[in-house]
Amino acid sequence: MSKKIKVTISRDGVWAGDGTWTDDCEIVDCPAVLGDDQDASDETYEAICDALADLPQTGDRWRGPVTVQRPNGEYTAELIEEDN
Repeated sequence: MSKKIKVTISRDGVWAGDGTWTDDCEIVDCPAVLGDDQDASDETYEAICDALADLPQTGDRWRGPVTVQRPNGEYTAELIEEDN
């Protein structure tokens, strides 16, 4: 059975959105706007992706979550494996 990896993101402790983590270390299908404009949102997604990609793994589990400081707040993201 394959695993889907969900990413859940919060800003300043409030849920912002969920997406899917890809094999290319990207977040897709997340409707959250993570900045004051599209460029800021894209930069926040990139910072979160970089932090998540650097997480150590224990077996097939990622140790986390990660926290990223941005001008408009503190973002926390966590990877959660789900059965398809």
